[in-house]
Order: sequence, then structure tokens, then C-alpha cells
Amino acid sequence: MQANNKFETVLSDYTNNKSYLTHQELISLKSQFDSEQSFFDALLKWVSEYAIAPVSQFKVAALAIESGGEGRLFFGANLEFSHQALSLVVHAEQSAIHNALLHGVEAIEKLVINASPCGYCRQFINEIQLDKQPLINVHGVEKTIQQYLPDAFGPSDLDNHTPLFSQSLTQCRDLNAYVEQSYAPYSGNFSACQIKHVDGHQYFGVYLENAAYSPSLSPLQAALNQVQLHNRETGLHGISEIVIKQTAGKANQQGVANAVAMSLGSNIKVTIEEV
Repeated sequence: MQANNKFETVLSDYTNNKSYLTHQELISLKSQFDSEQSFFDALLKWVSEYAIAPVSQFKVAALAIESGGEGRLFFGANLEFSHQALSLVVHAEQSAIHNALLHGVEAIEKLVINASPCGYCRQFINEIQLDKQPLINVHGVEKTIQQYLPDAFGPSDLDNHTPLFSQSLTQCRDLNAYVEQSYAPYSGNFSACQIKHVDGHQYFGVYLENAAYSPSLSPLQAALNQVQLHNRETGLHGISEIVIKQTAGKANQQGVANAVAMSLGSNIKVTIEEV
């Protein structure tokens, strides 16, 4: 069974200002399809429309399925910025992983993607604690990250014994609390971002580092991605204020923030504080 108007209407209702499906919503939607993979394919096509890809014109979607816990399914989509360095891009796999982490998920059972993960994303996924690394499903074929990235360089090579997902995040509405929960084992610059939207909502992002460093996800990129995943029709429009807090003496977010903010327009108030 293929996705239809009813499927998309129900999806829109389920995801009104939230970036995931509950387990009950997941089961209900899946029952409309002849197989799990046909459901994944339809959902990936729908989630890919969250993508903002002015540079590549290639929309990528990822689904992060929670292991245990509440059994939720989290969306991820790529985010690009016009006229900026490609290193500022948020990849769909990063998007889905951060989305799950931000909602207190302790482990991801499976990552379902509509395209094979690039080397950048394979390195980012490899940051996850070894016994919690998800299976990766691409067009119905499932592989481990070790199959995608043999002989990998990872957290243990830099003597990091608390990799990603070794600790879960606690959902809150306080930026300082997110700073403390961010993942910065290499630079020590624990940092987070809060974005205020004209619709009255607030969105948060936490810094997620990587042993290879360049796949690291800045708090601003992460928070912007949350805006994107909660506002399917309007994307990043309507942002009024951005606040970034980072660790005094370790600060490294200014350059990224300036570059990304330049792409968003001149009417947004940007504040960067050290704590």
C-alpha cells in the first residue's frame, strides 16, 4: 500500500508542533501498509519534505526508532545554508540522532534512511556507545555501523569512555541545564542554544562533538534543525531571537554562529554568552 492523502492528513495531525511519532501513532500508521518497509518508504518520503537543501537540491530523511523506553520514532532531515561553507550543513542522520537525544531517548534501535549514509554521517554515528549503536536500514537492507565503517577511529582512540548515549538528556526548558548536558568531551566547550520563534515557541539545541571533530554538530545548527522539524510549512522563517551559551575559556561557537546567522537575515537578535 502506498502513502495516500489520508495517511498524510493523519501524519500532519500527529506531528502538529512535534518532531516524532509516539509508539501508538507509529503502530496505527504502520497498520495501513502491507509491510514495515513500505511504511518506512512512505514515511521517509513525507519526512524528506522537511529538508531545506538550497545547495545540493538533494533531500535526505532519516528515522530514529527508540530502543525500549516509549518506543517513539524521531524525524531527521538535512539542513543547508545558502552562500555558506558546506561544513555548516546538518545531515539527516545528525538531525534524527539529536532529535532523539533532546527528547531523553537512552538508545536508538534502528536508523532508517532514504540514502546510504555518507562518510561524514558514518563517523558521526560511530560516536554512539558501542553497545547502543543502531542498525542502519537503507532501502530495506540492514547493516551495522561496523560494516559501513570498518577499522574506524572513534571515542576510545581519544580516551573518551563516555561516548554519545552513555548518558541520556533530561528534557527541560532551561538553557543553562542544556549547556550542562551537552556533549563536549574533546574541547570542553559545553554549550547549547535557545531560539525564540514569533509563534511563541522556544526551541533548543545542544552541542554534539565527534572524535574526528568535523562531523560535530554546533548548538545553533542543532536548534535551527529543531525549528525546521517543528515547522514543516514555514521552515526557518519567523525566528526573532537566538541565544547561545558556552563555556568560558573554551568558547568556539562564535564563528559558526556568525556564519549561520548571516544566512538567516539581519533582523534576528543574536546573543552569545559565556558561562
